[in-house]
Amino acid sequence: MDTPKDRAPAATCARHGFALSRDGSCIRCVREEERAAWNRKVTLAAALLALLAVGAVAGFELGAPKPARTVLLGARASSSAGAPVVEKAPPASASAAPRASSESARVLREWELELARAESVRSAELSAEAAAQEAAEKKRVEDALRLPEPTEPAPNLPQVADEVMTAPAASAFIVIPLRVFVLQSDSVPALSASPSLASDVPGFVEKVNRIWAAAGVSLSLEDVTVAQANSNVFESSSSFAPDRPPRSSLRYAIPVATRWTNGFRIYFVHDFDANGVYFGRGEAFVRELAAEHPVRGGLKEAIPRVMAHEIGHGLGLGHIRTATHLMAPGRSGTRLGHEEVATARAYAARFPGSHAVGSATPPAAVADVAGRKLDPW
Repeated sequence: MDTPKDRAPAATCARHGFALSRDGSCIRCVREEERAAWNRKVTLAAALLALLAVGAVAGFELGAPKPARTVLLGARASSSAGAPVVEKAPPASASAAPRASSESARVLREWELELARAESVRSAELSAEAAAQEAAEKKRVEDALRLPEPTEPAPNLPQVADEVMTAPAASAFIVIPLRVFVLQSDSVPALSASPSLASDVPGFVEKVNRIWAAAGVSLSLEDVTVAQANSNVFESSSSFAPDRPPRSSLRYAIPVATRWTNGFRIYFVHDFDANGVYFGRGEAFVRELAAEHPVRGGLKEAIPRVMAHEIGHGLGLGHIRTATHLMAPGRSGTRLGHEEVATARAYAARFPGSHAVGSATPPAAVADVAGRKLDPW
């Protein structure tokens, strides 16, 4: 098992690319929904006020007395005699309706202004809250990605003083099948690795083989499969579904159909509480977000180094203190000592599905490294 030296973020929001909170929600999505809900309330209130104002004006006009009809002053005789015709002025109540309508419009404008001010204040509050939440989340993610200061390995771990610097001849190589599974899960984000990782696996295996060339061991990549993780246990038990599942729980995520094969099986997941873990029977998990402390001459890419480390556990090797070596936990070292090589070759010779190259034509992965000096990375 390769212990992690960092804490990685959870999955990100597909819409905003922002890290999800512990309950699986996106802060920006939540804030946008709150703002949309507030806008809907403001719009509804404004519509109701407009309806009330229109209703008030209509009711006033229906109840007001109608203007009196125009009458003539004087008798017909007077009119026929050429006297001037004078129209009687309408009653004073006839001008009340326009005044009421103007008053209702004024009240409505005041309410609209008040609602606009309230919306502006609430919008500013939501923006401030969202900014504070984003700043806090950004700091949490940065803290998680920051590697702690290197610590010395446990003092009871053995030291390895020597290094094997040259790969053996091609005929001495032992080839072990390797199958890689990039797991996916719709319900447990931590179990869902990036599907694009599958295209990087051949390059990872090439580096793994360069590391294990010191022992005359080569991994033959049989296939790379994007597969659905077994998420049932994680969905039904809260103890198995945190942001970073415990390494011991990952054995439950292994798809049953993938187990009926020989050789090594490496499963990629997004995140858990270690860089990698080996369960025996050729089954190992590697964290997509793996990160390690660099050492002199070490491999700068964490994932292939963790893969090689877990394969080392499968070949009978335990942790050591020597930081430049492959089996030092949490470091980027890749070296192997002579005693480690002897142990690994003995395990490889009887590993299910393995075979020795012998006099047969060596595979390209073996021919590329056989007999060559293993320079530092």
